[in-house]
Amino acid sequence: MIITQIFTALAFVLRGALADRFVYRWLMATNNPTNWVFMVIMSFLVSIVNATLALVGGMCFFGLTRVLLPFFYSIPLLSIIFRPLTAHFLKGSWTLALPFHHVNLIAQSFILSFGTVLVWELTDNLFDRVIIEVSSNPLLRGIVFTF
Repeated sequence: MIITQIFTALAFVLRGALADRFVYRWLMATNNPTNWVFMVIMSFLVSIVNATLALVGGMCFFGLTRVLLPFFYSIPLLSIIFRPLTAHFLKGSWTLALPFHHVNLIAQSFILSFGTVLVWELTDNLFDRVIIEVSSNPLLRGIVFTF
């Protein structure tokens, strides 16, 4: 679950970086009326895609880590440090079949990731489209505020 949450955060940060927003979009928020239904539907779709990609990425990272862990045990100093903390990861069935034995954990990780991204996405949309403060001063209306 922790790996999935880390991948969820990384996927959302990557999505935010790819949005290429260096300034707050004040004028877009005031010119376009807010369509609540469209905003919620798009937030749900983005959350489903993001949670799915984060879950797949987290599962691949876990599988890769579990495969490479015996190689780290062959290094003398790392074996002393890592063995008490990570030996339980080596128990269990074959790595590729392991997720099918824990479908409940995968479903819980997906729901947690989906809820996290949904809250972040709705908050991001609210700040982009709804929560705005337009200045009453006509000289300040055309200024784009940067962070």
